[in-house]
Amino acid sequence: MSFTKSILTQWNKQHNSFEKSLAVVQKELSSRAVHQLRVSIKKLRAFIKLTELVTKEKEHSERLPSTSYLFRMLGKYRELDLQLAAVSDADCPVFKSHLQHLKMQTAHEIKAMLTHFQEKEITKLDTIIKTHLETKADKQALKKTKQYIREKDKNTQNQKEYFAKNTHLIRKRLKNIGYWLQVIPDQKILRQSTLKKLHQIVSMLGLAHDAQVLGIRIKHFRKDYLVKGNSEIKILQQLERKTKKHSKRYIHNARQMYYLLNIK
Repeated sequence: MSFTKSILTQWNKQHNSFEKSLAVVQKELSSRAVHQLRVSIKKLRAFIKLTELVTKEKEHSERLPSTSYLFRMLGKYRELDLQLAAVSDADCPVFKSHLQHLKMQTAHEIKAMLTHFQEKEITKLDTIIKTHLETKADKQALKKTKQYIREKDKNTQNQKEYFAKNTHLIRKRLKNIGYWLQVIPDQKILRQSTLKKLHQIVSMLGLAHDAQVLGIRIKHFRKDYLVKGNSEIKILQQLERKTKKHSKRYIHNARQMYYLLNIK
């Protein structure tokens, strides 16, 4: 199968996955359903970016305002879900109540949004993407994609401080690269074993990001909501230090693994 046809195949697959996941979330706002819908949107965006790269058409992602907003709201809901799980054993009932309130509020906003979600915007973009890809020279598209992957890899490898300070950005970049590598026909650019390592790196960076976000939320909560002498302050300070420690460890391990990768 040609490269552009592989992109189209994956685009169709993720488009179908999105529609199914959206239908599930519209019926039930569960943690699993939210996660699946977010993953399908991430993959759609990855192949939109790849299409922009090979066709030089840069307006595709701007055609999905409703989907982008839904993605952000689902991300907020998932963050709160993970944060509640992370502090489940801690003795901080006021903070937990605060998280529960935010989660309920976010769930209400998502449900309200889903009642008037503009699903047609993806269907319209679907036609545009197929038209652009079908007219693109296959070899040129493949060459440009490989060149982009190698350039981004080289930039990340050469900037250790950048890696530590831009964890979330690098994670998104590596996720996209991981998705793209799966549609490259010859597969010589990266072995399957290395793809697994790339997935592990992305997972560790995700854990680092989750720890960072939780630490920031804890810090703001104890400073903005708790008065001096409140019994939860010390507990939250301990949790905050713990999140920083975990985040540093995840970033360090991910960076060490990344430097051992061989993307050529």
